[in-house]
Amino acid sequence: RGGAIYYFHFCVFMPEEKTEKKTRKSRKTGDGEKKKRKTRKTGQAALPSIPPDNELDRLYEQLLLNLGVGEDQKNAMRMMDKTQKWTMICQSKEELLTTTPQHFIEILKSTGITLKNAEKLRVALVHENMAWLQKFIDLDGVKLFFTKFKQLLESPSKTEVVLELITEFVLSAKGLLNVK
Repeated sequence: RGGAIYYFHFCVFMPEEKTEKKTRKSRKTGDGEKKKRKTRKTGQAALPSIPPDNELDRLYEQLLLNLGVGEDQKNAMRMMDKTQKWTMICQSKEELLTTTPQHFIEILKSTGITLKNAEKLRVALVHENMAWLQKFIDLDGVKLFFTKFKQLLESPSKTEVVLELITEFVLSAKGLLNVK
């Protein structure tokens, strides 16, 4: 387990940069003429070195489990090369850092909810992996979600914002019900 944390800890991605070309004068060549050298900066992600095969396989199997894909798709994904597997592992860890179930639990516990937060919640409930959803469920997120939804439905004033929030909650509930 310690190895998994070590490898995930070092999955660092640099922000994408536009390709940039610079022209520099180089030293004089033997025949007295100056050459121009072009350098390029690419915005590629800086990935750590790939872990040993057994660790890579263990991490990749955990990723496949978290993604909740079917057995046929798992078998197809297992055929990927080591670099592709490692890239997927690192990318999935980067995505997990953006929104946590705990963050949404706090939002649902608060007295109000913004449309932006409701949209983020919907996206998370529809697109996050199975481990994320299980954590959300374990933290009583579903109960809090439907409590907040009920409050919106029973709201005496059906302003445009309240109606938009209700729409987001309907779409979120649909996403929750479609989880396999």
